[in-house]
Amino acid sequence: MVRVLMQSIKLIAVGISHSHLTTEPPFSSERERSILSKLFVEGIRCLEVFTIAQVQNASPGVYQRVSSRSGVRARDEKEALDYFTNTFTMVNSDVFEAVFSIHVGFLFEKLLNNNALQFIVNGFLVHSNTSVVVGREVLKYLLKRLGDLSEVNDRSSMYLKVFKMVFSSVSGNNPSSTLENEKMLKTYLHRIVYESMQNALRAPDPTQYFLLLRSLFRSIGNGTHDLLYQSFLPLLPALLQQMCRIHSGQHRQSVRELFCELCLTVPVRLSSLLPYLPLLMDPLVYAFSGSTSLVQQGLRTLELCVDNLQPEYLYYYMAPVRSPLMQGIWRVIRQSLDVNCTTVALRITGKFGGLNRKMLLEAPHLDYSLYNPDDQNPFVTMKFRRSSEAVDDISKDGEEDESRDSQDDIEPPHATKGPITTEVDLHESVASALDHLKATMTGDVTQNIGVVLRTATNKPSSLALRQHAMYLCRGTLMMAIQTSKLRGIDFREAVVKLAKVCSTDENSQTWRTIPPFRCSNVKAREMYKNALTAIIMASAARDLYEEVIPFLYT
Repeated sequence: MVRVLMQSIKLIAVGISHSHLTTEPPFSSERERSILSKLFVEGIRCLEVFTIAQVQNASPGVYQRVSSRSGVRARDEKEALDYFTNTFTMVNSDVFEAVFSIHVGFLFEKLLNNNALQFIVNGFLVHSNTSVVVGREVLKYLLKRLGDLSEVNDRSSMYLKVFKMVFSSVSGNNPSSTLENEKMLKTYLHRIVYESMQNALRAPDPTQYFLLLRSLFRSIGNGTHDLLYQSFLPLLPALLQQMCRIHSGQHRQSVRELFCELCLTVPVRLSSLLPYLPLLMDPLVYAFSGSTSLVQQGLRTLELCVDNLQPEYLYYYMAPVRSPLMQGIWRVIRQSLDVNCTTVALRITGKFGGLNRKMLLEAPHLDYSLYNPDDQNPFVTMKFRRSSEAVDDISKDGEEDESRDSQDDIEPPHATKGPITTEVDLHESVASALDHLKATMTGDVTQNIGVVLRTATNKPSSLALRQHAMYLCRGTLMMAIQTSKLRGIDFREAVVKLAKVCSTDENSQTWRTIPPFRCSNVKAREMYKNALTAIIMASAARDLYEEVIPFLYT
């Protein structure tokens, strides 16, 4: 019924707009404006009927409001929204502005209960007759409530989505409306950037403000908005310095990648960015160790600089970070799973020419820790047979010719007898295995293990490498179980038997008060904790699930 009603109203609006007999524009009288104002309010209320559904397993006639949704539910709802939107796009822009400016607050309140109404806002923004009016009124409303983005809730998420709609209208397909939207956005550009940064520095969780800036930079950073670029230039020095300062701090990986992208996507021409090129070197280096989208952005930025700048000028600013920059490019070529990233990185190394080999003369940066003989780190002793012993065994089996046998009989002077012995730090090995297994925590698993994922990395680890990491952690845990004289019996059965004995003992309450034993070796405790964490993470990975679950059960 609502769909048919909206369709009829649209047909009436079409007829009025094409058959007005007076010299005044259609819907320009006070009475007609009042009718349109009531139609806007009551029409949105009528559209709420699509958010009501019958309660399952209940008697007929019992209905409830369904939860908020990101899209439309059925074709009838989409058509009704389309008819309602098209009705107001046929109204004169002055009349529409008078109606929309009064009820913009009402529309946003209804958006909280019915996300499908975002279709109306988006429809107004893509139409040339209403785009500028809606963009201006929406920005006025949202900028007054910019402080609400400091909290992550349904309201702030809805505000952020509408902001993105307004920004994307600048890059529309209609050139005439795009230019008008660009002029409209220019009026509020300084205020959006300045107030977002001010609120971000004071907010307990500033992520929403930086997501707002990212959507703004992405929308106007395609190289076609010279008017906005010129308006953004006065903000560039302070904004870029502040963003680079924030990026150099300690943050979660996802947040730091967000700061890095903001530094690399500042919406200005490359010629305007040249005085601040040294500030971009550290974010550029970090981009090659981030996610795939960040690597692509870093490669685009670097290739743009290589193609448009003189080599002497570029190499001068690259000198402090030349070694980590080239290592990052080689890492992309070697480890990236995206073929396009690998191709672009290889093309950039070719454009560098001999520069990509100069860093081989520099000492590499190695992560190391000083050895302390007092540390009681768990280690594994590994013994390797010397090559001379292996050759002697082969010669005894008669698998080598006489010339080889004659050479093997000659023992080199001062030869060292015995195998080669080395000690491998088991604590560091388990920690490295845990890092590789963290890389599997993606997709649907991230929704269930939020605390662990704050330290999860995006390192691309192969299945074979993660399998070996799981074997190492499993063997480490088995080593602890076997040293407790439980070899050959079911560990779970032994624990059950011990619990039964304690429960039948007359003094069963005394053992509960005995404090548990705590090993004094901190490194050993941390190693077993990491091994157990790695096994639990491996059990959440689909490709390792079948190998880990039997171990956890037994």
